[in-house]
Amino acid sequence: MASAARPFFDCTVPWALKSHFERAPFADVDPRPFAPEYFARLEKNQGSAK
Repeated sequence: MASAARPFFDCTVPWALKSHFERAPFADVDPRPFAPEYFARLEKNQGSAK
């Protein structure tokens, strides 16, 4: 049988050095192009609730 090795990287920060690291900021993303039907339905339902 063939086996496959899966390398992994431990990217944790040592507790003593935590103050020297900063999490990368997330980019703002417009989700509407990925689910146009959902957002059209959501906008329609919000309009009828007013």
